[in-house]
Amino acid sequence: MMKLTALAGLVCTLALTGCANTPDQQGPYVQEPTMSWAWNVTAYGGYPNLIRDNPYREQVSLSEQEGKGIMLPGSLVQAYPLTRASVVTAPLRDGEAYDDAEVVRRVLLEQYQIREPLADVSQEPIRLQPLLRSGNLAGLTCHDYQAPLLVTTISIGAYTHECLVPGYEEFSVYVKAVREADGREFGPILGLSPGRYTVLTVRSDLGDLLVPRALPTVPIFQFKNGIYVVNSNELPFVAPNQAGKRLVFLDGQPSLL
Repeated sequence: MMKLTALAGLVCTLALTGCANTPDQQGPYVQEPTMSWAWNVTAYGGYPNLIRDNPYREQVSLSEQEGKGIMLPGSLVQAYPLTRASVVTAPLRDGEAYDDAEVVRRVLLEQYQIREPLADVSQEPIRLQPLLRSGNLAGLTCHDYQAPLLVTTISIGAYTHECLVPGYEEFSVYVKAVREADGREFGPILGLSPGRYTVLTVRSDLGDLLVPRALPTVPIFQFKNGIYVVNSNELPFVAPNQAGKRLVFLDGQPSLL
């Protein structure tokens, strides 16, 4: 696995409205070729310009670029939305809208599950213990979410839906329905056929209730050790080389695309 080394700077640390050059979040995503594949995941997931890439080192081999993850200061981990979130690309059925609450619910039920409880379940929040034991999401509901007027943090203020299991309202899952995709945005990295997809950024809040299934049937970007991982591919925050090619590890093998 990639080693965590350089610290990448944050370009924007407040509300999304303070970020410049925001891609159109309603239309198909267009890659920013001057930035890494990993940076494009953050923009694809609705949070552009929060992180900058590490430079590509022309003097070293591809495998030696591997140490280029990012690490956030502890004070920003909770505020930065994507360290604890995943970005899922799921197919839409005929007549479905990418941002419909029932679509959000369906994708969560199909691709996510309640996490395993700690070995010592007594260390879990008392209110959450029955749900962790049962693992039952049958009652999950999703509705449009409006953040309170005073909420300005990027972690909460930009979500579009809130999902919860009745009786466990304090353990909500927040979802940002970002855009409709056509499946070609990341080419061989995702390996999707052209079609209609919804792009959702999913973040569990208190209790870290939901996690992606071990074998999801759709690609889910997850932020791990300072890089993005999807399927068996790894996307480091490394800027393009002088030829404009971008580093990605496909099935563990370094490639420039």
